[in-house]
Amino acid sequence: MVRILCRGRLLAALAITIGSIIAGWTPATAATLTVGKAAPNADPIIPVNVGDKLGIFKKHGLDLTIVDFTGGSKMTQAMVAGSIDIGVGAGTEMAFVAKGAPMTAICETAGPPSFLSIGVPWDSPIRSLRRFANIWLTLTSM
Repeated sequence: MVRILCRGRLLAALAITIGSIIAGWTPATAATLTVGKAAPNADPIIPVNVGDKLGIFKKHGLDLTIVDFTGGSKMTQAMVAGSIDIGVGAGTEMAFVAKGAPMTAICETAGPPSFLSIGVPWDSPIRSLRRFANIWLTLTSM
């Protein structure tokens, strides 16, 4: 249920963003918008493909060109270079805005991930979360 709500929020945010971009255009003249996706099969950004396949964007006078990337960093590079108009990713790309990338972050549509886990070797002395009390954990992008 939460996953469906997150998808709905993402599709709504994408529709608002696209709607604000094409507000002055008439549906009679189809505009082309290049949308970059940080990953081709990630659940939160699949609504871009669904809306395209169902003709929702075309119905409103918008032709999408969808470009799949192998990560948010590559998508951000394409956006900074002007190769894509909108980027849809996992939210880690928002850090690039704080670091000075010439782009605008619109929204974060998903809550905290509930599907992440921490794995330890089978012979590790860590057997419960309490053992993490004085241990520093770091991670990079997922």
